[in-house]
Amino acid sequence: MSLADEMFEQLRSLHASITDVQAELNRRMSELDREVNAIYHEMENDKFGVLGGYRYAKRLQDTLQKRRVVKQEIKRISPIHYMIATHFPPVEESFKARTSLVERQRREFNVTLTIESI
Repeated sequence: MSLADEMFEQLRSLHASITDVQAELNRRMSELDREVNAIYHEMENDKFGVLGGYRYAKRLQDTLQKRRVVKQEIKRISPIHYMIATHFPPVEESFKARTSLVERQRREFNVTLTIESI
């Protein structure tokens, strides 16, 4: 495998990885949002005293803190995801076109050497 192929595969892997991470973070955020809403609905329909109120508040606080951590990670990873998602498709297209051109030229000029052999 050529150096360019190895680098392109690393880029493709990064693209897939960051896309998966972004999707997982978004899934986790939705899960936590549903949990917050569930707590609100429980509170709305429950008659509770001081201890019950404290338990609801503590549960809500814990869930909101988890949500904050996920939200902060989404904010940090979003620019990376945006850059990769925006620029990978044209890079992939260009890489494939240039690879085809190079392969055609290798056949036309009967080149058998590889970068690894130099």
